[in-house]
Amino acid sequence: MNTKKYIGISGEILAGKSTAAQFFVESFKAEFFEFSVLLTKLLNLLNLPLTRPNYQNMGEFLRKEYGRDVLAKALVNASEKSDSEILVFGGIRAVEELEAFKKLPNFKLIYISAPEELRYKRVLERTEKKGEEASSLEAFRKAENHPAEKEQDKLMNLADFKIENTGDMEVFKNQLTEVLEKI
Repeated sequence: MNTKKYIGISGEILAGKSTAAQFFVESFKAEFFEFSVLLTKLLNLLNLPLTRPNYQNMGEFLRKEYGRDVLAKALVNASEKSDSEILVFGGIRAVEELEAFKKLPNFKLIYISAPEELRYKRVLERTEKKGEEASSLEAFRKAENHPAEKEQDKLMNLADFKIENTGDMEVFKNQLTEVLEKI
């Protein structure tokens, strides 16, 4: 019998998806499979800058050319080699990706949101993606309206659990722990 827990994380830009995944890794020994790792490898191979637009454009290109679930299938395939009891998939952007993950037993989707002001404040402090720290509010809103982000409302409605991350780290960790206990 499969006792593994498969957790997908989706949500708005800078709502706390990576923070949630890292919490599961550090606190519960989860293994984290992230869409952006696949995209980083491709962008590096092509010698392209690691910018949000490049991540978004590369992801959308691959989904358009090879199917909306191509990246999800790659992560599912990679996860089959894991010995971890908790597997976390971060950065789900399309309903078809969600459908690929739902084929895994015990899979649940967590959708994370946060107020726009807080997410924009985070973009100003962040250095993960080149150039993002200098982003204007207009550029931030443009990134949120990129085709790669267009299915967020659908994913939110399909989520098994919804968490609003208001910036209080202890509250956020408690919410994530409560969700994990329900899975």
